Amino acid sequence: MRAAIRRINPGLLCLTETVEDFLPVDGYSMLAEADYGYAAPKGRRKVALWSRSPWTQVDPVGSEALPSGRLIAGVTSGIRVIGVCVPWQQAHVRTGQRNRAP
Repeated sequence: MRAAIRRINPGLLCLTETVEDFLPVDGYSMLAEADYGYAAPKGRRKVALWSRSPWTQVDPVGSEALPSGRLIAGVTSGIRVIGVCVPWQQAHVRTGQRNRAP
């Protein structure tokens, strides 16, 4: 995957189900909050954004009604980017925090 990313040479990346150190080092990264309601290995994130240009207006929450750790948003090069990892229907219903309904 890293080789494919280098070959494509994108200006912007949105990755889900990733780890903190996967993103290219020659740019600017934003990571969703680490706590997404499940025990997970250190450094795992549900969503990450990377850009060649700096980020502004960073929003790691979106809305208090959303589950934590599944959204990161910001502006880069004048473009608003929203990275989301959509939870499966039973997320936090029968596992995790158990504070949601299907």
